[in-house]
Amino acid sequence: AIKAFIGRTLDNRWRLDELVGKGGMGFVFAGRQVSIDRPVAVKLIREDVAREPRLVARFLREAQVLSQLQHPNIVTMLDFGEDDPTGALYLVMELLRGEMLADMLEAGKGLTVMEILSMIEQIMSALNESHAAGIIHRDLKPENVMIGVDGHLKLTDFGLSKESPTADTFCGTPVYLAPEIWMRKTYGFEVDTLSSPMRIHRAFVLSVNFPQHALRVSLFSPRCARQSHLRW
Repeated sequence: AIKAFIGRTLDNRWRLDELVGKGGMGFVFAGRQVSIDRPVAVKLIREDVAREPRLVARFLREAQVLSQLQHPNIVTMLDFGEDDPTGALYLVMELLRGEMLADMLEAGKGLTVMEILSMIEQIMSALNESHAAGIIHRDLKPENVMIGVDGHLKLTDFGLSKESPTADTFCGTPVYLAPEIWMRKTYGFEVDTLSSPMRIHRAFVLSVNFPQHALRVSLFSPRCARQSHLRW
């Protein structure tokens, strides 16, 4: 059904040319802004997700957050809307060319020390901008870091972001979570700061700090049994 969107123009403005990615929330298309023939990326929410108010709120949250942030290391949002007549919710962003950090690491592409130092500098610069606006990302991981062919980095996916401080629901990707989130304590910007060295450790050694099977054992304990925002 999603292939039916290829070639379609949303709101007479955003043409969908090619399916380039998919995730838990929806699909990402490479397309064009019809009026000026500008390349764009369009994230389209899945139909089943659109029936879940909590997930729709998260999609809207990402749009609201990105609209506040203008930084060379944070993906730029261009538009947000609901297509007529399909009713599909969409988010339009700049089209990024490059490779996700996660894909590079999975392929065993080791980074040089200078490349990792450049990555650290760019990630922290993006976080400084986000934190200055009072926003915690909360899901920093290689899957949300795009590295361009020139080495320029972009931080993506602000769907789980929150204003600081918060004691919100346990959420994120377990292998990168800060202890404050695990313990369900009130937390702030420090949870992003802790996630960064965990990701950097993976870039150096091509493995995560803690094996997922051990974390899954912990998550099946009564303490965590009812949590529903985890990403593997």
